[in-house]
Amino acid sequence: MRKCNKLVVGLAATLMSGTSVAGTVTYEVNFPPTLTTADINGSLGAGTARSFMGASRMSIQAFRNVTPPDENSILNSCRANSPMNYWPEQCNPDGMKTSLIQGGWGNWISSLYTDTQQSAALSQQISTLRNYRSPNIVPIYGQGDHWVMVHKMVVDDVSGNILGVIFRDGGPGGDWDSSFNSYDDGQRSASGSTWSATYYRVLTSIGPSDTYYNKYVVLWDPPPDAPPAAMQPFRAKEPASPLAQGQRSTARLAQQNAIESLRLGGLDVTDSEMWNVLSKATPWHPYEVKGVYPDGREWNYYLVPFLDTRRMLVGMAMLDMETAAYQQAWVLPQARRFTGIDLVQARGLAQVHAGLKAEETLDEGILTWDPTTEGAVSRSPMRPYYEFRINGPNGEDRGSMAVRLDSGNVHRLSPCKVSRRAARSLACAE
Repeated sequence: MRKCNKLVVGLAATLMSGTSVAGTVTYEVNFPPTLTTADINGSLGAGTARSFMGASRMSIQAFRNVTPPDENSILNSCRANSPMNYWPEQCNPDGMKTSLIQGGWGNWISSLYTDTQQSAALSQQISTLRNYRSPNIVPIYGQGDHWVMVHKMVVDDVSGNILGVIFRDGGPGGDWDSSFNSYDDGQRSASGSTWSATYYRVLTSIGPSDTYYNKYVVLWDPPPDAPPAAMQPFRAKEPASPLAQGQRSTARLAQQNAIESLRLGGLDVTDSEMWNVLSKATPWHPYEVKGVYPDGREWNYYLVPFLDTRRMLVGMAMLDMETAAYQQAWVLPQARRFTGIDLVQARGLAQVHAGLKAEETLDEGILTWDPTTEGAVSRSPMRPYYEFRINGPNGEDRGSMAVRLDSGNVHRLSPCKVSRRAARSLACAE
């Protein structure tokens, strides 16, 4: 009888914290946002703390189902409670957790992990959702001015693999942070490996003397006097490929297998609403992107548009270029006309706007994405750009022309701000 009671208690605890199917468990907040839930965005972008405000306010709503305090009241309190610092608008995580506690909005904790403890930081994110159904407030891209709310994580409790991370951006959609990474509206889903390699990075945009520099950060809200929760170790792993073992993907295979890639990546379990939209849409011809991870490694992926019956764009998915395995997906808040351009069209736009001198020429170009590229051209890996190097008469480097895939907007980049895949000069200091 005692064994039976323990089993019932254990099952009840699992059902309260998440849902499971054959080892796959979903942990999410008390009041999960849906595709139709509007973001709560900060009012400003680069160089400000407003995405921090947006992520915090969304977290209060998702955890307590109440109208959160206004942006200025949190910001002013955060400033007053932050020790002297060089964070955007002088609001750091210490000040944020104190302001939320003093305002009666929870019992927030700020957890720090060194650059070698990403696995522990990821396990902390999962633990907060599993044990307390508390959202995580975390910075992404290593930026102190770019915060998101993580409101759902899907894991395999048997293998310890992180299958998916669902998050909302706290910044104003269409704007960008101080390193020109885009703030994107709507629900976003990433595989565990993409979350850990691209988004959840150590903080590097603040001064080296700061306590938070080169650290992973998690803000979370436990109940009062909650004892420390035991944390199971988790790790990020690449999802399975939809292709036969040893088969290398092509654009055509990626298109044909795109929906199966999403399924194998767990999107049907991770976010049934996103799955419902994308699985009913038509995967369009993929774009081959030769990009760069934030840490400088090559990142080759297919960007697959999903169109509805009216040929309106409803979402995008990123698949590994070699295996067609799922990396991340995004469903637009509203369907819109698909305006993606091809390499020939992009080269024509670059030629028209380049203002080339008689002896200058453009190379054949690539479709790429690099978070360190100069200006508004470098936004999101979901919004890559074509880049054409400008060569002088003796082959000397004169920068490049960048043409955005989604809009056709053209930008001229200086030699030291071209993408790393376009062979940035070794003489350029990072």
